[in-house]
Amino acid sequence: MNVFNKPNSETAEITLIGTGGGYGESVVIHLGNDDWVVIDSFKNPVTGKILPLEYLEKIKVDLAHVRLIICTHWHDDHIKGISEIFEACKNATFCFAKFSSLKQFFVFLGLGELKGEKLSQSCTEEFNKCIDLINANGRKVVYSSIDRMVLKTDSNNGITILSPADATHDKFEKKLGELIKIGRDPNRELLPRSPNHLSIATLLSIGQHYALLGADLEITTDKNEGWANIIENCNAIKSIKSSFFKIPHHGSSTGYYELV
Repeated sequence: MNVFNKPNSETAEITLIGTGGGYGESVVIHLGNDDWVVIDSFKNPVTGKILPLEYLEKIKVDLAHVRLIICTHWHDDHIKGISEIFEACKNATFCFAKFSSLKQFFVFLGLGELKGEKLSQSCTEEFNKCIDLINANGRKVVYSSIDRMVLKTDSNNGITILSPADATHDKFEKKLGELIKIGRDPNRELLPRSPNHLSIATLLSIGQHYALLGADLEITTDKNEGWANIIENCNAIKSIKSSFFKIPHHGSSTGYYELV
């Protein structure tokens, strides 16, 4: 990794970290005044190091100043190592999508263990580690919902959640029973791979400037889900124009929505 300089207190900075080829992606944000946000995580496939954590350590950021960690969705290329970041950043709030009631959600996570060694390093293990930290240490959790501001700093900079849509949460809950049955079949994948409407897209506000961070959110013909729902129904973007857009889904055509 190249040598980077830590931004000064008056500078906002968005750092995109990835290995290319759609393998992994993370965003590290400095909101100014030494307030930091980490979105997603992944490990270097060669060294095994957690790249967003390595970046923060290299520029000598006090991890106590990481205010928020967002897990946009469950795919391995966005989640590997996120539990270690959460453990290291002891003052950070953990934000993720609340698919259903906590009881059902914990049951859903536990199904990963039924598949044994095959999923020992999977996304379910990462989430289980995060849940253990939350339960053991009383760490703060915030669930995603459209137009929800999950962080506002003393300088009025902030992070607002734009997805998943309410309709997406409802559909996921209805499918939960089916997913439980699939989880008991060692030959079936636990998580549906496509389309990805559960991913969390975020809006970053820095003074009068805005950045739209797309994560892996995809398009759909249903205007109540995906990017169409954001354009049609999110109040947070109605009166603003972003000057920065982190394109979704690693630049895939499935993330391209012309009205964005």
